Amino acid sequence: MTSPDARAGRRRPAVLGLLVILGAAAAASASGLTWWTQTHVDALAGALTTKATGSRTDSLLLPVALMALAGLGAALATTGMLRRGVGALLLLGGLWSAAASVAGLVSAPAVLTTDLTRPAESSGAPQVHVIGPLLGVLGGGLIATAGVLVVLGYGSRKGLGARYEAPTRRRTGAPSVAELDPASDPNVAVSWWKALDAGLDPTGSGRRADTGDPTAEPDPTEDGDPTRSRPPARPGVSDDITRGG
Repeated sequence: MTSPDARAGRRRPAVLGLLVILGAAAAASASGLTWWTQTHVDALAGALTTKATGSRTDSLLLPVALMALAGLGAALATTGMLRRGVGALLLLGGLWSAAASVAGLVSAPAVLTTDLTRPAESSGAPQVHVIGPLLGVLGGGLIATAGVLVVLGYGSRKGLGARYEAPTRRRTGAPSVAELDPASDPNVAVSWWKALDAGLDPTGSGRRADTGDPTAEPDPTEDGDPTRSRPPARPGVSDDITRGG
């Protein structure tokens, strides 16, 4: 059964990935939406409407989204100070993009008038479309949150690698018999001699020890198959050898 710590370790990269992917998707979507519009009246062309998209109002949206995706891969592949540096970049990029989105929500950009080919006779008040700026703030905030978690060491490889240790070693932490030195522990030495006297391998490999007796019969189960036995002797062969011919 999987322990709660192992399940939590698997969830941590998923949480970071979810924050970064949602933040990058929100920032990239906001960059393509219209944030501001303004209507102008021209004597020749009549009524004209200029607009400013998110990429023209907050130029950091798309670069920060791409940087966040690259930073996610770097955060999962690095450790230590390098990983904290990646988290700091995510934090700064997310905060900067969110702050620029707030500024773009409050004040209209200059492109609403500079995009005109000639000065208009009159212009209406700029109109803000809040969905784009709010998505920009949300995307920057999610990326900044992921950066804070990375700086704090959330989901680091050191914590994730603990579940790959041997289960018995992780539970007990005790060395096996094969790792003990019989020369440094008299009790271990006695256990080794008893195992050798019984014809067993004291290293725990599961095989019988080699006693050095060439006349000793091999164990038919030593190859791992307990059903395997020695082939029967041919009738009359042993009697002929005994009689000398």
